[in-house]
Amino acid sequence: MKLFVLIVLLILLEIRTKPEFFLENDKNQLLSFKFLTKSTKWLFILYSNYNCIDCVLKLDHFVNSLKDTNIKKGVIIRCDNNIMIKKELLNKIKKLLPGYYVFFDIHKSEDPWPPCNLKDGIFGYFKVCQTPSLLFADDKRIKFLSNGFLFGENFSIEKQLENEILDFFYKNK
Repeated sequence: MKLFVLIVLLILLEIRTKPEFFLENDKNQLLSFKFLTKSTKWLFILYSNYNCIDCVLKLDHFVNSLKDTNIKKGVIIRCDNNIMIKKELLNKIKKLLPGYYVFFDIHKSEDPWPPCNLKDGIFGYFKVCQTPSLLFADDKRIKFLSNGFLFGENFSIEKQLENEILDFFYKNK
């Protein structure tokens, strides 16, 4: 009986590990993050104005070298809720990262400075301070890799990021 209760609790915890977020696509449609990732594996590059362009290009090169066509690639942008800013960033990202699905992180509050103090949306939930960062998501789970982790001294994008992807999408099913 205790084992049964423990298994039920673990299942409930697994379900609760994926919080609800909302995104806006490039056609101004509001999408549930859970719905978007319900039957699809995603690798998202998180992007804001506080970023390193060389790092974005390095991640893009790595992502494009992946042989797995079952993983969709997307960009989630965090910016002010202003149509002109969104249009400008959308055009910039489509040129910088062609072939990616583009989304905006939906948030209610104004973005504070420094960005580590964000309160809502995906960026607020994961306390994204600097970009690019990465987010892996599938139908059950979500994993965040910060900019500091990805571009720290002891991290090799080619080797360790490939292992992170394999661990998340294939080994822990």
